[in-house]
Amino acid sequence: MRYACSIEFVTASGGFAGTDGEGRPWRLSREELIHAIEAGRMTCYVTLDGHAHLVTLQGQTLVTFVGALEAFPLPTCP
Repeated sequence: MRYACSIEFVTASGGFAGTDGEGRPWRLSREELIHAIEAGRMTCYVTLDGHAHLVTLQGQTLVTFVGALEAFPLPTCP
């Protein structure tokens, strides 16, 4: 069974990082993440105020039901 990956951080280069469903860390550029979602290799979500939001694509923009992923107040990757 595949697990959804949590997006937890923005990287210094504008990519994203987080953990997969088994707790392993991952880090991808924005373009790599878009390609992985397009290809069906990854399903991602972001959590804001205790609520998980599925991340999908609208063209080449990463979006959730409540808006663009880039608008979420994600911390920068340590």
